[in-house]
Amino acid sequence: MLLELLVPPMFDWNAVNTDHVAKHGIETVEVEEAMTDPNRVGFDVHDRDKKRIGFVLGVS
Repeated sequence: MLLELLVPPMFDWNAVNTDHVAKHGIETVEVEEAMTDPNRVGFDVHDRDKKRIGFVLGVS
């Protein structure tokens, strides 16, 4: 099921979020570019604990 991303995302770059993206070798500006890419694709996915999380592919 594709997520409908109709509302522009809001970014909260606190230390936890900044550290999280840094673990993946990317910078916060790259995340913002990918999340606001008009051609991005979103998916509903679940983690190991069956918690619903979103997954977005976009170009930065």
